Amino acid sequence: MKKTIIFLAAALAATALFFSSFSKRATQPLVVGDATFQDFLKQFPSEKLPFALDEKMLQARLELEVTRYNNPDNYSAPKRQRLSWEYFKFLPDLREASRFSRNPLTAEPVAAFQTEQFHAVIYLAGRGFSRNYGTYHVSVFDKKGKHIATNVAGSVSPNTLGSFKLEKNLALISQSWQVNWEKDYGKHGMEDNKIVSLISLETTSLDATKAPRAAEDEEEPQSEEASEADEEGSSR
Repeated sequence: MKKTIIFLAAALAATALFFSSFSKRATQPLVVGDATFQDFLKQFPSEKLPFALDEKMLQARLELEVTRYNNPDNYSAPKRQRLSWEYFKFLPDLREASRFSRNPLTAEPVAAFQTEQFHAVIYLAGRGFSRNYGTYHVSVFDKKGKHIATNVAGSVSPNTLGSFKLEKNLALISQSWQVNWEKDYGKHGMEDNKIVSLISLETTSLDATKAPRAAEDEEEPQSEEASEADEEGSSR
């Protein structure tokens, strides 16, 4: 009898340990491997400064989502590289944001730059069903690969777009735009809808080599509107 009790206790302990380990792996991306900072930089297309993504480029990305929703048979998803989890270790903000969420966080490498003092990369982070939405970030490192700062640069969502330009001195100029739809987006969503215009809202500028004054929660690489649209799209 005593042996049976001991066996059951050991089995329960092993089961608890298994599920605890599984739960931890499910919420915390596995950062493994011997990837170097140079390996990390190679994941990004090498570009020259100044570098910009204007509102028309971002509108085109949003219109891809309109096509995906209304004409799925005519939608061809662009080939976009995803940053593997082993490289999240070089991006503290991204790594931290990926730890706790029911929706997986993905990152798309956009561009890499080099100045006399710094390395910089731009990536698009997003959650949910669609990869056409997301938030653009600029991360700056010293020459040895030490992370210095990460700042939000722009975004793509159904109600607003954020265009930006990164200057040679790593000054970041961002411009927000209101998306005007033919039909009220709040009532109709993307169904049989189309973008008719963009309205300039606000311009901001900052030094991308300086960390934000207050730590920002990276939980929102997509807006609530984008998340709702994702759920609608996934149900179709």
